[in-house]
Amino acid sequence: MRIHRLLLCTLLLAAPACRSSEPTRMRSLDEIPPEYAELWRAWVAADPAWQELRAEAIADPPRRDFLVDNLIRTMLAAYRKSGFATTEAPRSGPYGRARLELIELGELAAPALSELMPLGNGAAALLATDVLGRIGRPAIPAVLVQLEREDSATARGRAASLLRTLPHGLALEDEVRSALIGRLQSDPEWLVRKTAALALGQRGSRDREVATARLALTRALSDEDQVVARAAAAGLAWLEDPEAIPALINFLQRAIRDASYPNLRIAQDALGRLSGVEESLDVAGWRSWWRTNRPRPKGAQKAASESGARGDSAPRIP
Repeated sequence: MRIHRLLLCTLLLAAPACRSSEPTRMRSLDEIPPEYAELWRAWVAADPAWQELRAEAIADPPRRDFLVDNLIRTMLAAYRKSGFATTEAPRSGPYGRARLELIELGELAAPALSELMPLGNGAAALLATDVLGRIGRPAIPAVLVQLEREDSATARGRAASLLRTLPHGLALEDEVRSALIGRLQSDPEWLVRKTAALALGQRGSRDREVATARLALTRALSDEDQVVARAAAAGLAWLEDPEAIPALINFLQRAIRDASYPNLRIAQDALGRLSGVEESLDVAGWRSWWRTNRPRPKGAQKAASESGARGDSAPRIP
């Protein structure tokens, strides 16, 4: 249990994410250490001294974590009270101010926010995921922690889903790719494997190194769960690497053999996207097309036209 969770529960407010099994008692600002009370009063009142106190709190981990947790609680309480139908809100008011402050705190707020991701289907998980997405690349380390949680399939699935849209991780991208491949290959939950497949494809569309993801997605075309296999085919389409075409032709052949219309449809869609061919060909037609039109690999194309990964480019949704 992190120290700041105890601070939050015993000093000021009963936070939803507090893991202590002991009962908590609400305390007034007059009952907590003066530096904590001064910090919180300054934020609530938008006091001119706020920026200076904020800088001091950021430099002091206990006060920083105290601030982050109380901002999270304020955001959640204001959201529930207001009945917003969307996570967007005016910049004024407790919800909008707390949300923007958490986004500005970025990687300092990300670990506490990520701990809310596994919490059911309510506002806490929704808002935490929204803010982590707004934080962007600095949130990746905290999201990876949730992706590796063996005790929560919900956390792993939501982490994989968020990684579909978070920007390229730069120096962290190899770690992100490896973690997603690990989930795709061995996670016991089909939904996590499916989401990992889609995330691999979408992140690969923003990366120069695609071979590792392509090989993992190709193997996943044989996943025992056909929903995962179809997600792997969609991931290969996202990846935009024509070297995936032979594996997708084999996937199409199995779909025809098994009379699986959903698999046949996604195979044809993926082959069309990677080849640029608008009509649906049969297996023999696709094999003939590949022999005649085998394109240059995506990595070679990018190496000739780009220098460096496309860090913050948005995913291109088919």
